[in-house]
Amino acid sequence: MTEYPTALKSEPKSSIDSGRILRYVVLGVAANVLVWAFALIFLKAKTPIYTSEWTLTIPTGGNTTNVNLPGLGSATEQSRAPFANSNSFDPREIYKMIISSDSVQAAATARLNEPNLKVGKPRVEIVDNSTVMSLSITGETGELARKKAIAVTDAFQARLNDLRLQEANRRESAMQTVIESAKKKLDLAQARLSDYKARSGLVANDQIVQLSNNIEGLRRTQIETLAAQSQSNARFSQLSSSLDVSPNQASEAFILKADPLFQQYLASFSDSSNRLVELNSKFGPNHPLVVREKATREAAESALLRRSQTLIGRPVSQVVLARLNLGGGAVASAREDLFKTLVREQVDRQGFSAQAQELEHQINQLQARLAVLAKQGATLDALTRDMQVAETVFSSTIARFDVGKLDAFGSYPAIQILEEPTQPDSPSDPNKKLILLGATLCSFFITSALISAWTRKQWMSKLTRMTSPQPAPEVAPTYVSDAPALPSETKPELLDLSSQQH
Repeated sequence: MTEYPTALKSEPKSSIDSGRILRYVVLGVAANVLVWAFALIFLKAKTPIYTSEWTLTIPTGGNTTNVNLPGLGSATEQSRAPFANSNSFDPREIYKMIISSDSVQAAATARLNEPNLKVGKPRVEIVDNSTVMSLSITGETGELARKKAIAVTDAFQARLNDLRLQEANRRESAMQTVIESAKKKLDLAQARLSDYKARSGLVANDQIVQLSNNIEGLRRTQIETLAAQSQSNARFSQLSSSLDVSPNQASEAFILKADPLFQQYLASFSDSSNRLVELNSKFGPNHPLVVREKATREAAESALLRRSQTLIGRPVSQVVLARLNLGGGAVASAREDLFKTLVREQVDRQGFSAQAQELEHQINQLQARLAVLAKQGATLDALTRDMQVAETVFSSTIARFDVGKLDAFGSYPAIQILEEPTQPDSPSDPNKKLILLGATLCSFFITSALISAWTRKQWMSKLTRMTSPQPAPEVAPTYVSDAPALPSETKPELLDLSSQQH
């Protein structure tokens, strides 16, 4: 007997949907439980972190210092503003690296006086288009976070001071080298100038000016002397012509007048001459009285000539003695004054001539000296200029060095605390609200995903039933044997395989 199985009857649709819904609900509940359990465990196990924030700023001012050295020069020291060339340089970037450096962190950790605690790197943010730096640091408590912020700030300031001190020492060392070089040049210039002054005798160019003034003064005196000499020559010539006596004869006249014996002989000669004139008027030339008086006069004349020759050193005639006779009385006094004037003019003329010659000699000497000093003056000016330049460089270098000490913030600008470090009351991490919000969103997305998946499955089942052919009626299974065929009303129907698969 051959058996033919028939199609089994499908499960009810309501039982299939219920099982599927149960699976989705269990999966959704499990997923939400895991999410919330993880969020709650994280909130419970996570150590709270507090964040202290503070703000630093860099002043933007710059200054310029000018020092004037009268007679030497000037020194200028300019302190450049930190943001003078902001397109290519921002000191905040350097400060950011310094704050984040290991040395600052180590110094800040040492300031906390807690061996087992490290400060850590603070978060530094540079605010654009400003001079502000925003900093923040974390700690297990708000007070600890604030202490860390203060320690970092103090360590940062101390590091800046160290860097400024190093920069100042470096500048001082470099400037000391420059100062020593300038001092050596100044000493050399001074030694060369002093040595040249000692060798040349020219101490200053004022000597040349003074010497030139002296020459001009001597020339004026020479001119005055020559003028006085010309006047004296004119007076002398006039007197000598009027008196018909030379200066030597006038001197001889004073010699003769000063000798008493000559004057006695002259008086005897004069008396004898007067008596002879009187006798000649009364008697003839051969009268004994006349002859005796002539002999007396001749004897007096002979004695007079001998005495005059003895006094003046040369023989003179009676005519010469008459010109040299100063006479006596008022007339003699006037003649004597003229002779004195003649002798004085002769002396003055000789004095003026000697003075003019001496002035000419002195002028020539001084002019020769002036020519030498003029050449030496050029060398003196060059050496003096070299010394002044060396002195100016030396003085300006010292002044610039002293002024530069005032600018301690040239390479590392000053820092000001714009906002003091805060002491937070609530932790910044973990953020309870953010974690709860994340868990809520995660639950929402999981639930939405499961609902979407279940809904999509339902729609797919409905779509499949709508597009598939209708299944045959379900019958109970029967067995076919080799027995005779049954009546048609009892003939079994075959199972529709497509319906079973569906």
